[in-house]
Amino acid sequence: MTPEQWQPVKEVLNAALGRDPHERAAFISKACGGDESLRQEVGIAHHLSWAEAGSFIEEPAFFCKPRARRRSSTSTSAASPQKQPV
Repeated sequence: MTPEQWQPVKEVLNAALGRDPHERAAFISKACGGDESLRQEVGIAHHLSWAEAGSFIEEPAFFCKPRARRRSSTSTSAASPQKQPV
C-alpha cells in the first residue's frame, strides 16, 4: 500500500479509535460511505490493532487488585548484607 492509499485508511482508523469500542464498526461503515475497499482496509487495520494490543492496559492499574510479592530465598536485602571477600 502506498502512502497515498494509506492516508484515508489512517484517518478513518484514527477517528474510529477515538470512539467507544461499541460504536466503531458503525462509524467505520458510515465514514467510508460506499467505498467498500476503504471499509475493508480500515476493518483489517482495526482488527490488527486489537490483535496486537491484546489486553494491554485493558484496565487502568489503579483499578487492578494488588498482587502479593513473593520473596525469593536468594534475594538479598539491606537488612542482611553480603559478606565481602577478604
